[in-house]
Amino acid sequence: MKLGDMGIGLDKLNEMKDDLMSEVEEKWRRKFRENLGVKEPPKLKRYYVRYSTSTPPFEVEAPPSLDIEDFASRIMSFCNPATGLPMPLDLIDNAISLPRGATTIFTEEVEAKLIRDPSITDKTLISDYFTYLNPQKREYV
Repeated sequence: MKLGDMGIGLDKLNEMKDDLMSEVEEKWRRKFRENLGVKEPPKLKRYYVRYSTSTPPFEVEAPPSLDIEDFASRIMSFCNPATGLPMPLDLIDNAISLPRGATTIFTEEVEAKLIRDPSITDKTLISDYFTYLNPQKREYV
């Protein structure tokens, strides 16, 4: 099944995506100016820092001028060895969580809305997509 068979061509989808991204970016910039009084958001670079080879990396967004190796060497002294996260992040991560089953409920709602959409003629594409989106075992709420 091709995208064109669903009634929307690839060119149209790309155009819609570009329009949406432009709209979101402009709204984001406006909110940034209104809330912080800054004309342009700072330029940031994303880095991934790992406490040890047995823990996953954590993300750091910082100005490109930051010496990331110096930053990493300073932050390692207060990382939790069990999680690999700096203690402030670890405390936040530990305190914030979604209720069990929230991901399943959300994806089922999105899938149901798409299935009800009359402009999508081939409903099997929706099922196929969501089957592999979250391959974990089904959660029971």
